[in-house]
Amino acid sequence: MTKKILEPISVLAVSAFAGAAVALPFNLLLGKAWSDYLSSSALIGLVIGIAAYSAFTLVMKWINRKPFYSFLAVIAIVGAGTGGAVYLLATRDILLIALFILVSEAAGICATSWIYGRSRRMNRKLDELKKKLADEIS
Repeated sequence: MTKKILEPISVLAVSAFAGAAVALPFNLLLGKAWSDYLSSSALIGLVIGIAAYSAFTLVMKWINRKPFYSFLAVIAIVGAGTGGAVYLLATRDILLIALFILVSEAAGICATSWIYGRSRRMNRKLDELKKKLADEIS
């Protein structure tokens, strides 16, 4: 029960932080006031993070239980979301958009790997606890 509550909260926090952290150097590079774009960058990161987390979960549970395809879904969501947001809100320069996407992909894959690894460790501990309790009962 706790996992179902805490995992989405951690995804939201990590996504908002990643959105703000990725955009900050680019805002400074483009000569834009970081304070003006901090909240919108965090919000965009939040939306992309929710979409990527949902895609990862859906692909992992319903389509194929292999994490490779789930990570591909995350890459697609992060790339499309970042590219679209940067194009609409920041710049039309293709090289800069590509750089934005590259940095966002790195942050997205790192965050997804961390969340996936944490989830696997919690599931492993849960399985060990179930086995231990089953052994004690029988």
